[in-house]
Amino acid sequence: MHIQDLMKTSDQGEVMSSDAGLPSYVIVRHPNSGDVIDVHACPTPQEAARLALRLQEEGEDVEVCVPNNEEGGARYRQLLYDEELAELVGES
Repeated sequence: MHIQDLMKTSDQGEVMSSDAGLPSYVIVRHPNSGDVIDVHACPTPQEAARLALRLQEEGEDVEVCVPNNEEGGARYRQLLYDEELAELVGES
């Protein structure tokens, strides 16, 4: 599954979303091949960050995509650093 497929699924309303708009995603990848092995839709970026941190503690390879609030930009942005996750959950 590619990120684009995930976004199409979101467009079709097949995942939960918060009242504020688009859901956030935690993508779990196979550690060696990078294949997507699981996708979790979360209603808020904070919940996605909490889940991602917990999964990382369990040794999972995860990516987090959250709605981008900037006008005219991409609909989603990927959180690249653990510090961004910690900031979202208030652990900075």
